[in-house]
Amino acid sequence: MNLKTTLTILAGFVCAVMTTSAYSSAVTLGENVAADEQSVTVGNDAKGGYYAVSIGQGATTEKANFGVAIGTESIALYAGPQGQGSVAVGTRATADHGGIALGSGSVTSNSDEVNIGERYISGVKEGISKTDAVNLGQAKALNASTLRAANTRTDSLIAQEHVALTDETVARRDGDAATLKSANDYT
Repeated sequence: MNLKTTLTILAGFVCAVMTTSAYSSAVTLGENVAADEQSVTVGNDAKGGYYAVSIGQGATTEKANFGVAIGTESIALYAGPQGQGSVAVGTRATADHGGIALGSGSVTSNSDEVNIGERYISGVKEGISKTDAVNLGQAKALNASTLRAANTRTDSLIAQEHVALTDETVARRDGDAATLKSANDYT
């Protein structure tokens, strides 16, 4: 179904949908909007994919079934079955291969990647499973533990070397004394 310059009144509000191409089961708002079935597409030049949400000027999920793109010129792409559900949030954020791009300019480049655009994450709880993120406190504690273990090992090796050198020094001294005694006894 192709809708052209439609005016809809919802709950007392006027929503203008202009130059729009959409299925009857799609929700669209803006100029030059294109939407596939069961999508929500809001913003001029926005494009919505099948069962997708596109919100923002030029936001597109056109090739991302079940994707989400929120923000001016944000893009959620679809790259085969594993690419469904890509999510891009932020101005010019781009997500592909089922990835999640959060924040302005964030771009995913690998399958199932989460990219936050070189921002830091705060308030991260200590990880407990092998697949959990590690926070800075855990990393510093591990670093301190590793340093203690390395220092203990180094101290142990130095002590062993000291004992070996002491034993060698004593043996040489005793050998020198025996040689001297033997020489003195000979003369």
